[in-house]
Amino acid sequence: MIKTVTQKRFYSGIAESIKEGLTGACNFTRNINIVDEPSQITLMPKTVLDSGETVTGLVKWCVSGAPYNTNTYFLDENGHFYKRTAGGTWSDLRTVANCHGQGLAVWDDYAYYTGDTFIGFYGPLSGVPAFTDAWWAGLEDTSDTKFAPCIPFKEGIAFLTGGVVNWTTLAGSTASRLVLPKGFEGRTLEVLDEYLVIGAWRGTSILDTEDGYLFFWDGDATTYNFFVKINEGGANAILNTKNKLLSVVGSAGVLNLNYAPFNHVHTIPKLEGGKYLDVFPGAVSNWKGKALIGVSGVHNSATVRQGVYTWANKSDRYPEGLSMPFTISSGAFDSDVKIGMVKGLGDELFISWQDGQSYGVDVVTDTNAPFMEGIYEGLIFDDADPTKGMLALRLKASHLPLAAGESIQLGYKTDRSASYTTGTANSTVGEMETLLPITASVARCRDFQYEVILGNNGKVSTSPTVTGISLQYDDLADEEEF
Repeated sequence: MIKTVTQKRFYSGIAESIKEGLTGACNFTRNINIVDEPSQITLMPKTVLDSGETVTGLVKWCVSGAPYNTNTYFLDENGHFYKRTAGGTWSDLRTVANCHGQGLAVWDDYAYYTGDTFIGFYGPLSGVPAFTDAWWAGLEDTSDTKFAPCIPFKEGIAFLTGGVVNWTTLAGSTASRLVLPKGFEGRTLEVLDEYLVIGAWRGTSILDTEDGYLFFWDGDATTYNFFVKINEGGANAILNTKNKLLSVVGSAGVLNLNYAPFNHVHTIPKLEGGKYLDVFPGAVSNWKGKALIGVSGVHNSATVRQGVYTWANKSDRYPEGLSMPFTISSGAFDSDVKIGMVKGLGDELFISWQDGQSYGVDVVTDTNAPFMEGIYEGLIFDDADPTKGMLALRLKASHLPLAAGESIQLGYKTDRSASYTTGTANSTVGEMETLLPITASVARCRDFQYEVILGNNGKVSTSPTVTGISLQYDDLADEEEF
């Protein structure tokens, strides 16, 4: 019997299984918008290199100078302290000695940075700023972990240096305020409700131990108020999104939501068994109602796709889903890429990266032209019976009328072939359907998978809009089963 199966909802994002998922789930996406309109997919605004040749290392932190000035400040892995003006002009202000880009935050008219054993500042930002190194010296050495984040908290600012939380209002003492249990080092900071949340681990690498903790401190107690153990490993990065705590934990890219209990909502896809990845603390951010995750700062995977992922939904009427809306401006997303920092600031999203021996910071705005290419890959379809064959006939994408410069290309795999068979890209202006007949020699199969490639020739500012993908097939019901 001839049947048709259609995907017309796209909002659930990347499924945990290659065959099963929520309504609207897929196997993978790249540079595709699945959130803003759940009944269609389009290309995302592309990443554009903003830093030129100024940046010479992997940037780990980004902060806004607001409300004190209109500049943006960045700190890289080699201690380079960069400034970007509101007009997009970059400069390398200074290389801070004995600094691996451990932390950066703006508070009370100053940009504070942390080094191996010290805290320095740059300011006043509203006046004629100058650098003061070792304002707070003799701190626990963080040259091994290379992270000592800082964050404004209550009426002061907190610095996480090794196993100690230092907190000051400048008017008061600069003494240590909170000491973590022996053997633990702090890695990441966030504020949730009235608490400072401290992500800590044992060792200096995410591979050292699966022993991780979140400590919660109200700023007044003489020790932490309470703690939660993370059995999957230390917290790579934590983010307050929609007043929920999103955490990337362990070495396998586990995403947890909340903490009592932890809700394991997803895992970074395409990470092989026995391989690892490490998301840096500065590589998580909120932007335009979406939680963003930069994957990753350190990894040993040949298959994980490096870029910026989002955990988001259009509203609470739809499930939250994982997708990969942004690759870096070089176009690479393979094992040579590292993501150091992701930061949403107003209408701009900043993404730092390393691609081989090249470094940069990209910017994304809603007014950027779309990516030249985006891919949406469907789940494997087996007509609900993996033991019985079917005959795939035709694949069809329905879309809004193509404008000049837009294109749609279809591809398919049968029986889990190593690569897709792709058709000719359809770029005919006004066309609303793209068809791809299935080659007879591979049409008889047990399972089927498709991909849709949305294209933009780079000369237009519009994106094709796909509203549905259909497979026509014969279920071979008249054949004797088993």
